[in-house]
Amino acid sequence: MEPQALIDELTGEIVEQDYTLEELPAIGRTIRALQQQVDEWQNYKRSEIEKIRASTDFKIERLHKQVEYLIGLANHLMGDKKKIEYPGIGCFRRRKQLPTPIREQWDAMSLDEQKAVAANYPDLFTVVEEVKPETVKIRGVVSAGQDVPGWSVEFRDDKLEFKGE
Repeated sequence: MEPQALIDELTGEIVEQDYTLEELPAIGRTIRALQQQVDEWQNYKRSEIEKIRASTDFKIERLHKQVEYLIGLANHLMGDKKKIEYPGIGCFRRRKQLPTPIREQWDAMSLDEQKAVAANYPDLFTVVEEVKPETVKIRGVVSAGQDVPGWSVEFRDDKLEFKGE
């Protein structure tokens, strides 16, 4: 039985019949062929998405630059005025900008330096300690019958997988 005989060419549906162990190689070939088609379609999808992304990124960047230029031009033309409204078009207004904290120096500090700064200014920082469970170790302990509060183990049926060559 050939791989294509397992799938109806018109509907794309699996042909339902009583299969035997002798047909397992044909099933394997069909699975391999289908997996290759999945890979081909995924590669096609990625390449098309990348083409669209490159094209739209270029256009978006160009539009952003045009907007920035025109805002700069409008800023120059407004002079000292804080607000100019054009009914039906929009409103130009200047907004006061608050200072923005830059964290480059913070990121460059060691963890001990950061902790020291946080200790000196406790009202400016929130210290969060993260607890990360070691799931592999927990699985072993709980599977062995020991109790770990808040944890249990779910036993599932083995899963049959096929990997084509």
